[in-house]
Amino acid sequence: MKKRFIIGFSALVFLLIGVVSRAAPPTMPAPAQPVLKVIFVDSLHREPSANDTFNRLAYQFGRVFDQRQWPVKVEFERFAANNGPAEQVLQIFYQGIRHEFDERVFRAWMVLDDHGTKHDFGMVVYRYSPRPLEPVDDMLDAVFHGAGEKTAALLQPYVAPGAAVPSPAR
Repeated sequence: MKKRFIIGFSALVFLLIGVVSRAAPPTMPAPAQPVLKVIFVDSLHREPSANDTFNRLAYQFGRVFDQRQWPVKVEFERFAANNGPAEQVLQIFYQGIRHEFDERVFRAWMVLDDHGTKHDFGMVVYRYSPRPLEPVDDMLDAVFHGAGEKTAALLQPYVAPGAAVPSPAR
């Protein structure tokens, strides 16, 4: 008797699940969000900090781009090859951070491929004056964040032409 009850109850549950799932209207998939691929090109290094540079750039630039609330999904890649086509691709040819007098200077050549049209931004240079005894990690974060702000200002007319530019907040 107990076995029949379990089988009957299970059949009833599966039947109800089938009816409820058929009654639900089909959902339309959300339209695909445009993608901005940011490709970081750098020389091959053997020191362990080379991965840290890409990760720091991707994190800080990602924070800046998220603050702008652009209507695109931003993907960061390093040494990207054999990728599928993308509507917008920003190539960053990283030249490094140099110590000049009392400043740290970020340099990178940047090119945006916007739907097949290339926009050469040239050498993007950002200068940062560190505080006395500022930790190196904080200084590097500030340099990459500032470079991200400068890059976002260059990308704004192509990525989100009608959007307002937010005030830089750290």
